[in-house]
Amino acid sequence: MKISIEDENLPEPAEEAVHDDGAESFDVKEDSEFDFKMKKKVNLKKKDLPRKKKTDVSELKERIANLTEELNKREAELVEAENRALRAVADSENYKKRVSREGEDAKKYAVQPVMEAILPALDNLDKAVAVAEKTEVGGQLVQGVEMVIQQLKSALSRHGLKRLDVLGKPFDPETSEALQAVEKDDVEDGIVVEEFLPGYSFKDRIIQHAKVVVAKNPAEGSPAEEEFNL
Repeated sequence: MKISIEDENLPEPAEEAVHDDGAESFDVKEDSEFDFKMKKKVNLKKKDLPRKKKTDVSELKERIANLTEELNKREAELVEAENRALRAVADSENYKKRVSREGEDAKKYAVQPVMEAILPALDNLDKAVAVAEKTEVGGQLVQGVEMVIQQLKSALSRHGLKRLDVLGKPFDPETSEALQAVEKDDVEDGIVVEEFLPGYSFKDRIIQHAKVVVAKNPAEGSPAEEEFNL
């Protein structure tokens, strides 16, 4: 940088000054005292800046790890809480459905106890008529009782009572109870050949199992009697 001085009374210029056309000038180096002081001040400020120690960095990493672990824990707790809420909602819905289903069943099968109470009397009437027919006693009376029985069965049938059809069919423990097994060469094993007591269903429930006799065929190798619940 150059400064021109035209006043003759100014002090002698420094040795580095260069004369040019009667005007005196001298160069001021960039590394002046001002620049030196500024640089020194900047260096002092840099030295004064706090420096992180290794222990501080380790503590910071440990704190971050702890916070991450705590965050993961809270997220897991949140997921568990959501799952509990979903299960509670599902349990509530299932409870409502169960109560509704039980209410429908109660309405549907409300007269089942009445049916079950009537069946023994109905069975006894059938037996009485069967005995009377064999002994040929009281012809008109028997006919009258048979008419009453048919009326009663028809009324019960309209309300859902149905006699099980098991005679001449394979034994089914779901509908029948075997009281006896008899040998028959002309009948397949396990066929119901006689019905001591009829079975009944009410709507879709078995309310009385049929009491039956089951055939054993020696030629076919008859099954064990335990299979017929004897």
